[in-house]
Amino acid sequence: MRKLFLFLTLIAIILVSGYYYYLPKVRWQKGAQAAGGYAYQIGLTGTKQIFCTISCNGGCCTGGSLCTVKAAGICTTYSEISGTMSGGSGTMALFSMTQTSMAGYKPGDSIIAGGMTMTEMDSGVLATPGGCSGCGMGKADSNLLDRIANIAVYIIAGFRDKIK
Repeated sequence: MRKLFLFLTLIAIILVSGYYYYLPKVRWQKGAQAAGGYAYQIGLTGTKQIFCTISCNGGCCTGGSLCTVKAAGICTTYSEISGTMSGGSGTMALFSMTQTSMAGYKPGDSIIAGGMTMTEMDSGVLATPGGCSGCGMGKADSNLLDRIANIAVYIIAGFRDKIK
């Protein structure tokens, strides 16, 4: 009974270690693949976030330079993320607050994103070190048990290409 307990404990330690080792690689790979399907892709490092705010007595949206395209009614639900270009076709984009929350974005993070234009990224993909929104591996759009099962396949079988 004691040997079985030690064996199961060892297996649990291996699975948890593999999960935390391999998950960031999977997240970035899924994010890059998903962003590649959009017309506008960006990769940024050293990012900063500027929140859109309402001004002009409630009639216009200000904040970052891209905030002006949003109507005053939805203005405060967006923010502009800018940084140093490390790939793609721009240095800034407009994201919804829901999307940045789902991706676990924090100012200073590196990001990979894809969307239809710089100002329409909220229907696309946003991958950060904290998660991914829109690419199947994020905090809000994936199942923990599925991720653990996929990593267990990798650890046990050693086949990276078998992970979905």
